[in-house]
Amino acid sequence: MSEDQSANMHDRLPVALTVDAYLLDVLVKRHFESKEEIGIISRLTESQKAVGTEGFNRPANWRKVCFANDPNSVAGWASIEHPDHQEDAVLVQSPAIHALVLYSELSRAPPYALGHFFRKIEVYTVLHVRDASSEGKHERIGVGKLVGDNPTLAFSKAEQRRMVLV
Repeated sequence: MSEDQSANMHDRLPVALTVDAYLLDVLVKRHFESKEEIGIISRLTESQKAVGTEGFNRPANWRKVCFANDPNSVAGWASIEHPDHQEDAVLVQSPAIHALVLYSELSRAPPYALGHFFRKIEVYTVLHVRDASSEGKHERIGVGKLVGDNPTLAFSKAEQRRMVLV
């Protein structure tokens, strides 16, 4: 196969991925305001890249994430890469944003960090996606992590559904 034929073949390949996934409605809010805030959430979610925050820069793309049913409790962070979602006003007016769970693991953070004596803290690594059409298609807008009781409870109640990532 020639190089031109190979290039033409790749132009015709589908650019969508169909998956069975759990989606949770989330609110992506403002950037974290201080080194202390981002330090706490990075330790809870074991996001080592931010621990220490020596070169902390508030617009470092980390935003607060809350669940739609609990908009006043920070449940994690989101790094929004999509160019259309960089301004706070756009995120507030945005259609639903969902957290698509990729995997979960137990945090090494002490359980008392979230008010527990013994129970381990579960951390969820997620893709943040938005609705791209009414046909179940979704578009990735960023990545992030969720931690605590709210995501654990929400994921335990969520139903798996088929979706298409475009």
